[in-house]
Amino acid sequence: MKNLTVILLFSMFFFSCQKKTPSFNISDYVQLKIENFEYEGKNLQFVNTELVKTGDSISAKINRTPRRYEYLLTNKISIDSVSKVLPDNTKANAIFAAQLENKKFKSYFYKTFYNKNEKKTFTKKELMKVASKFFLSEKKGNIYNTKICVGINGLKDIELQHKDFTLLEAIVYEAIFERLMNENIKETPEFMNSLEKHRSEAIRSINATTKDSLLHVKNLVFNAMEKDKALEEHLLNYIKDNQHNLAIVIE
Repeated sequence: MKNLTVILLFSMFFFSCQKKTPSFNISDYVQLKIENFEYEGKNLQFVNTELVKTGDSISAKINRTPRRYEYLLTNKISIDSVSKVLPDNTKANAIFAAQLENKKFKSYFYKTFYNKNEKKTFTKKELMKVASKFFLSEKKGNIYNTKICVGINGLKDIELQHKDFTLLEAIVYEAIFERLMNENIKETPEFMNSLEKHRSEAIRSINATTKDSLLHVKNLVFNAMEKDKALEEHLLNYIKDNQHNLAIVIE
């Protein structure tokens, strides 16, 4: 009897220590947004995703840090596959719902939400490699600019393909844009001043032997931002201040 009691207590302890099973449907908190508009006499539709505010505790937690979830929706949901079946909205919503049920997408979403259960470790080198790719150089005519975007960036060029950086990418995107969009801070972020300096230096280094000037500038800016101390300081401080609600750890 004593042995049976020990076994029962051990079983209760073992199961109580298991990872928390997700207890909500992602589709209750995310929806497809299809907008109709007219362009040059044609009726067109624009497709996007958006987080839903339901008023419950799950929705409240998601919408306290919406950018990380928006990153997942933008980069891990194929809007093109949805757009192709328009104007059949029923089929579009069915395709979208199926993608929300994708095992990998659900894993990203739940790990981001249940951020205290299991934290994924990344190195400082990986952090800066990922962060640098958000500063994508573009060229229009003879003018060089930099696009900092949730969906269009240089992340596909990362050499370290043996590791999944999705959770890290989402937090880096959030950290950068939380600072860029903070209306309470009037000063230009120091890492943006660094970006301007690095881009100017890259442009000045173009010479007659440069075969592809855009690729030249793009790679030099990536490399410079990867080593940029102002960007590193901002990211590390942001991660430190938000460690209690992140699914990642920087070692």
